[in-house]
Amino acid sequence: MPLLHKVTISLFTVFVVVWFYLAFFPEPVLNKQALGPEAKDFVTHSLKEFCAGLYTDGICPKIVIAGKQRWVASTYLGGSDIPTQQTDSILAGQGWHKMPADYERTTVYCKQGYSARYDYKADYVGTLSFAAGSHVCEKIARAN
Repeated sequence: MPLLHKVTISLFTVFVVVWFYLAFFPEPVLNKQALGPEAKDFVTHSLKEFCAGLYTDGICPKIVIAGKQRWVASTYLGGSDIPTQQTDSILAGQGWHKMPADYERTTVYCKQGYSARYDYKADYVGTLSFAAGSHVCEKIARAN
């Protein structure tokens, strides 16, 4: 068999083995904590606490709490005309620390290894999410 065929078969075999592994073991070991009950409780409580600071009845619109790769609790505030300054002051008052954002029109906060992030347009908040499993926030929490 020519060398090119051997190389092609070897590369294909490596591809199949890697694909098989990723298909049946998609979750990294590090994400087990992000899917745990403590993570769900933390993100759920953080969203409820934020909503209580934002609305008198403490109920935010369009709440979603999901846990596929990690627990995420989010609310869509886009139709509510909530200014970013108000959101920033509520999060800061609840002990969240603002981080430099990697993306334009996104603000990120960290607290105890968890993240809070929101997107905004024209200084009004769109979706606010609290999530477990943030690598940056986990590193900061370990350093402190």
